[in-house]
Amino acid sequence: MRNLSPNGAASNSPGQVCEADTALGLRVNIAPCPEWAASQPRLRLAPFLAAISFAIAIMLMSCTVGICQSTLPGNRGIVMKMEKLPVPASLSAKNPKALYDMPVVIIRFLPTADGVHLDPMKCPGFYEPGLTTLEEIQRQIDTANPRIAYALTEGSRFRGYKFPANPPTLGYRVVAEFVCYAQTPASKTNKGSPPNNVPRIDYHEILKAVDAKRLVESQGVKQFWIWMGYCDPDFPSVKNGHYSAEDFRGPDESKMSSPTTGDISNSLHYKDDLPVFNHTYLVMSFNIARSQAETIHNYCHQLESMFAYAGEKQDGNDKFFWDDFVGRTPGNTTGDSFLAGRCGWTHIAPNSTENYDVLNKSLVKSDIEDWRPDGKGEKKEVNADTWTSIPYAWPSPDEPFLQKDETQWYVYWMQAIPGHGNQIPFRGRPLPNWWLLVADWDKAMRDKTGLHK
Repeated sequence: MRNLSPNGAASNSPGQVCEADTALGLRVNIAPCPEWAASQPRLRLAPFLAAISFAIAIMLMSCTVGICQSTLPGNRGIVMKMEKLPVPASLSAKNPKALYDMPVVIIRFLPTADGVHLDPMKCPGFYEPGLTTLEEIQRQIDTANPRIAYALTEGSRFRGYKFPANPPTLGYRVVAEFVCYAQTPASKTNKGSPPNNVPRIDYHEILKAVDAKRLVESQGVKQFWIWMGYCDPDFPSVKNGHYSAEDFRGPDESKMSSPTTGDISNSLHYKDDLPVFNHTYLVMSFNIARSQAETIHNYCHQLESMFAYAGEKQDGNDKFFWDDFVGRTPGNTTGDSFLAGRCGWTHIAPNSTENYDVLNKSLVKSDIEDWRPDGKGEKKEVNADTWTSIPYAWPSPDEPFLQKDETQWYVYWMQAIPGHGNQIPFRGRPLPNWWLLVADWDKAMRDKTGLHK
């Protein structure tokens, strides 16, 4: 990077706003900001620039092709720079068999202090701080993204393991991807629960930086997947280290912004924590320290929130989803007691005896493959082998596949959800396609789409 005077001549005058050439071949206007400079591995700042007091760092919103930059008021003057990444054709292509297109935008937050490694002070491991290279974490994310898109698409194919001709209702594809080599911006107003009161994420700043309004309203984007590191005071690595409270973050597993219903999600609901556009969209937070299993796990919780809400709007209670489909013990509203043999939920398989027991080898008779609300579907013995043995066509089969068996449970469970072409009888009529709630939440709410007809 080199300083240029307004007429294009080279200049070393400290403090002046200058132009700089980036590794992408783009020219951007910048202001001196050591903290930003130290966090950008693709920019090479002259030594004098890093020494300038960050108190004079000012950045006005500027966008060029492939790069967006904005100041973060209330975030210690840190400049958030979004770099646009190329999207592989295999991930951006529309699924011709899917009934509904599901455009997604992916954003990666990979804070770094040296341009080579993730900053362990901002993205520590759970037990140990760890030292992961940017190249390594980028490769992990590159492997996880297609698997997530595949799982969510395949999961919307009603009993696809038995009926391969059934089309997926949803076809997930990525229309844009960005990376920011800095910490996620902290919300100036929303905090977590005492005693830690960890700041939540400032989604307004993130979404503004990628022009989310245009993406949602003009390009039909339905979801934003945000990869980020967590710095939580409850992590053993953080408790035993010296971390700044300013770097603590409390992300949400999922959030919904909707002009129709407000936030229906599996997270704390804060007023105005997401911008509202003319279409509903979801924001999913993905932990860069975990695998695709946790991301799909979070997505399944989001589904549970949406299906339960639709059922409650229709019937005045959530029993059709939680009692009849999942198998919650009738009369139990605390969610800690479930009957064996029904479809289960994210934490509980038909044969589970406790939360997260989805790899249980004990055989239990279940109607998950022929579920009917009245319980009269055919029952067969199932255990973890039932879903882990399904030959799903996973992308990148030669890459390491952590928690594959757990991930297979999530896909198998989603395929039990009444989808396109189902003939599950209820009161003399087949159930509707529940995935329509995910495909177009606003239309489903306007049409009063429920879980039964």
